[in-house]
This record gives sequence, structure tokens and C-alpha cells, in this order.
Amino acid sequence: MATIEDVARMAGVSKATVSRVLSGRVKETSVRDETRRRIELAASELEYRPSLFARGLKTKRTRLIGVVARDLTNPFWAGIVEGVSRSCHQRGYHVTLSHALSESEQVI
Repeated sequence: MATIEDVARMAGVSKATVSRVLSGRVKETSVRDETRRRIELAASELEYRPSLFARGLKTKRTRLIGVVARDLTNPFWAGIVEGVSRSCHQRGYHVTLSHALSESEQVI
């Protein structure tokens, strides 16, 4: 998995410049079009994907919603979880799903 450092090295720029370009903050600074294209090409060739964990640490916002369900085999609840997941995804959030055990199912 490629890192922001790999993209910076391949494009011949700093990590900060890569971060500004890939996060869409180019307007805040003066990054030449040629440099922006080089960064985007390097990110594409390396198949770079930003780390959600690193972004969450930096911004102090994870955009992660946890859903806890007791019975995902029940079509009603499975449909609810699917709807929640779809709606969150459309708004830029990620969903993590956990199965809750009833008291009789818990292992001590």
C-alpha cells in the first residue's frame, strides 16, 4: 500500500504539497498546474488511497459511525443496517458493524 511519502518521492515534492493537492486545498497555496498533475499522476500510478485513520488523527473527526445489531439474520434488521450504511456513504461517512450478543449468548 502506497503512502503519502511514496507519492511525494515519486512526484519530487514535499508531503505537505501532496497533502494540499490531494485534499483539494490547492487554492490555499500556489501550486503550479504542472506540479499538481505530477502529484496526481504519481498517486494514480501508485494507487494511493488516503488513510482514514491518519486523516482522523489529524482532523480529530473520523467520519465513522458504529452500528450495533443483535440479529443480522433477521431480514428486517439487515435492511435497516443496509439503509443506514447507504445513507452514511452518500454523506461521506463510513460504517462499522458489530454484532451484539444477548446475555444468554455471552461467553465468560
